[in-house]
Formats: sequence, structure tokens, C-alpha cells
Amino acid sequence: MRILLTGSTGFVGRHLERALRERGHEVVGCARGAAPVHCDFTRDHRPEDWLGRVTGMDVVINAAGIAREQGAQSFAALHERAPAALFTACEQAGVGRVIQISVLGADPAADDPWLRSRGRSDADLAARPLDWLILRPSIVHGEGGASTGFLRALAALPWVPLVGDGGQMLQPVHVDDLVRAVVQAVECGEPRCQVLDCVGAEPVTLARVLARWRAWLGAGRWRALPVAPRLARAGAALAGRLHVAPVNGSMVDLLRRGSTAPVEPFERGFGWRPRGFAGALAARPSSEAELWHARLYGLRPLLRFALAFVWIWTGLVSALLHPPQASLDLLASAGLTAAPAVTALYGLALVDVLLGLALLAGWRVREVAWIQVVMMAGYTLGAGLLLPQLWIDPFGPLSKNLPLIVATLMLIAMEGPRRCSTSD
Repeated sequence: MRILLTGSTGFVGRHLERALRERGHEVVGCARGAAPVHCDFTRDHRPEDWLGRVTGMDVVINAAGIAREQGAQSFAALHERAPAALFTACEQAGVGRVIQISVLGADPAADDPWLRSRGRSDADLAARPLDWLILRPSIVHGEGGASTGFLRALAALPWVPLVGDGGQMLQPVHVDDLVRAVVQAVECGEPRCQVLDCVGAEPVTLARVLARWRAWLGAGRWRALPVAPRLARAGAALAGRLHVAPVNGSMVDLLRRGSTAPVEPFERGFGWRPRGFAGALAARPSSEAELWHARLYGLRPLLRFALAFVWIWTGLVSALLHPPQASLDLLASAGLTAAPAVTALYGLALVDVLLGLALLAGWRVREVAWIQVVMMAGYTLGAGLLLPQLWIDPFGPLSKNLPLIVATLMLIAMEGPRRCSTSD
């Protein structure tokens, strides 16, 4: 079959595309900034934007979505306006089947704007004269998932933070089970015109989820740190604003309500039962790389903030706090005097501050960090040749550059090239 898959570079989309291709289907991936078909859910809000993409497709799968609003990526744009245009184009092109991957708890009347936008899109699709299926997964876990990475990182901390006593009920579903359901729906054409919750075999508490992940990672003895719900909400909101974790305050509110559903309707629709969390986790052992990732997850933003502080503070001290004459005397001993020395002093101080601010804001982190590496290497080499006495200075103004360069290279490695996606 020819299948158009939106959100193909997201977590679920990547797994789904691979599975469909392995089954021999022709999958046309569609995502923002990605080949072979570029689409932008923040702008493609007219049926004519989609008509050329869906024409000739046997199945259209919408796996695009966001959990947090950011810039032009709003819930209304990505979950309502773009899908509505996509569905209209499917009607006009005579697409045989439309499958939407929504979220557990989606409801047009929900208080939460995320669930409300999802629910409105589901209701829109269900009202159309199409052969449709809506799957509403709970927390989806598996390799490459943002929520998986975050929860594993929590589980690997020396003291594992819990919202209250950690008794909130969840029903995670493994990405392989979700993908299996979608592939079956594509190939068998059943179930049709239904809304089915896609959940694991049994509910489990948040504390149990984190404890099992900690044991799976081999991260040591379980030690819990209960956090008041109000404090947890504030921490999640701050982490979301700083873009250091895929959470926000609303997610903590949703977590406190629980996220479960009966598994029997899904079982009747597909003829099989998804695995429980423990069973899916036991399917394979963890690797050392996964333990490393979990332990480094929270250190990456701390490293970025620490390096940003060093550059900002160094620039401010050089320009405003350290006696200017002392700095100019040091430059003179290196052969730089008069106007060039003043320009170098304040110009480089300004560059230091600007680079630090860019790092703090998370703007082009890899590029900024590479500039910093080059500058530190230049500072170290130049000062080491012109002012060799600095190598034996007890405060180590040159030798300390070496671990800073290595730390910056580690930040570059951990940032990595980011995938373009509107979906986890």
C-alpha cells in the first residue's frame, strides 16, 4: 500500500515507518524540514496544501503532535487546523483509510488545552464520511522516546523524586505494541470507525514505574524523595520554560489525576492484549549506554548553564570589575598597548558575554560551543607563548582552560544534531 505518514521523524513515527517498510509498504514520510515530503503543521491549514500529498494514497496516518506549545507550534495549529485541512483533502482525494494517533484522555470538553485540542481533532475526524480509526495511547515508552528518556533519568538519580507518595496510576504502552496495532489496522482494515484507548495490560503506580526502570538500568538501591505536588508542578513548569525536560506544570496536574483505561475494548478490536509495563521492560536487558544516558540527562543542561555562567562572568569581570590598568599592564607585557589594547580588552569581554548569553538561551548551542573551543584554544596558545609565566601561576589561569575545553566538547557531543519533528 501507499501510505502517507505525518510526524514521520517523531518517536512513534520513526518506529511506525520502519515497521511498515519492513512489511513491504511504500511509506511517504511527511514532517517539518524532512524528506521526502516537507510539511509544516504550523502553516499548512488549507486543504489545497495537502491535496497533492494525499492524492494516490491508500492510507493516511497522522502521527504528528506536540505535548508543549512553543513559538508558532500551538495546540490549535498542530492538533486542530492542520489535521482538519488534511482530513478534508483526504475526502477530496478519496483516500481509503485515515488513522489518527491521538492521546489517552483526549476530550473536546477537557479542561486541559492539550487534551481539549486533541479531542476536538478526534471529534472532527469521527464526524467525516471517511473510513477512520482513532487510537488513544497512554504514555508510550520505548527506545528513542523523550518521555522514556526523562523518566529513566529520574529513575537513575541518587534520590528518585516522586509527586507526593508516587501513587499516581499509569498504564504505559510499549511503542512496539502501538506500532503493531497500527500496522494491523492498515493491513486488515479493521477495526474501523472506532475510538480505542491503547494502554498496557495493567495499571501501575508512578513509583513502581520508576523503581522498575531503576532496577532495569542497574542504577543501585531504590531511594525515594517525596515532593509536594505544588513544588513538583513549579519545578516542571520551570524545566519546561528552560527547555531542559519534556514536561510542564499541566503534565503534573494530569499525572495527579492518573492515566488509565480498560484494556478490554482494545483487546476486542485487535484480538490481542498489549504487554504490561513489567513484561515489556523484561523483553531485553539494559545496556551500559542507556545507564550513561540516564545519568547524563540532567547534567547536560547543568553543564550548559555552568559554562554560560563562566563566559558571562569572565566578560563582566574583565570589563567592569577587575582594575582596567592591571589588565592593560598584562596586555602590555604581551606586546599590546594603547588603543589596540583597550579595544582587545573590552571587545573580547563583550564577545565573552554575548557567547555566554547565547549558550544560556540555548541558541545554536553546538555552533556557539565550537566558537568557544576555538577561542579558548587561541587564548591558551597565545598567552602560553607570549606570557609563559602564566603556566606556573598558582591559580592556573591557563591550565584551567584545558578541562573547560574538554567540558565544552562534551556539551557538543551531548547536544548532537537534533531531529526535525513535531512529534515525540
